[in-house]
Amino acid sequence: MNIYKNIKNFLYDENALMALFNNYIYIYNYQEVLTLTSEEVIVKLDTRILHLTGNDFKIKSMLPKELQIFGIIRKIEIAYE
Repeated sequence: MNIYKNIKNFLYDENALMALFNNYIYIYNYQEVLTLTSEEVIVKLDTRILHLTGNDFKIKSMLPKELQIFGIIRKIEIAYE
C-alpha cells in the first residue's frame, strides 16, 4: 500500500501533475525537458526526474507549464535529484 500512496502523491502533487492516457502522457508544471528522442524522454520536475522509455515519442503540445507527449510508453521511472 505504501507504493500506491507514493505513486498517488506523485501523480497529484501540488508542484507537478502527471496524467497517463492510452497513447499519451500529460505533464503539468514541468521545469525542463532534458532529453527528447523518439525512444526516450527525460523531464525535470521540481524535485524529481521523470524518465520515459518507449517508441514513437512525439511532442503534441509544449507550453511553459504544460507538456503532452504521444507515443508508446513502455516504462516510466521517477527519481529524486
